[in-house]
Amino acid sequence: SWGGYFSTCALIQAPDVYHAAVSTAPAYDPWDANLYEPYFDLPQKNRAAYEHADLIKKADKVRGKLMIVAGSSD
Repeated sequence: SWGGYFSTCALIQAPDVYHAAVSTAPAYDPWDANLYEPYFDLPQKNRAAYEHADLIKKADKVRGKLMIVAGSSD
């Protein structure tokens, strides 16, 4: 989850360093994943952090090759 999230962030934030990434079971949408609450608190209390973490809105900024892997039992 977090590894997939951060590998995608690497392609967005440092495309000159990272040219390819594999993202396994990523939690791209913070509004739909309870993984974020321990770090950000509830969305109602820290909306800015959730907005910043939303990779769905940053999809057009991915540079390089990205393989997304997810199973049906995740």
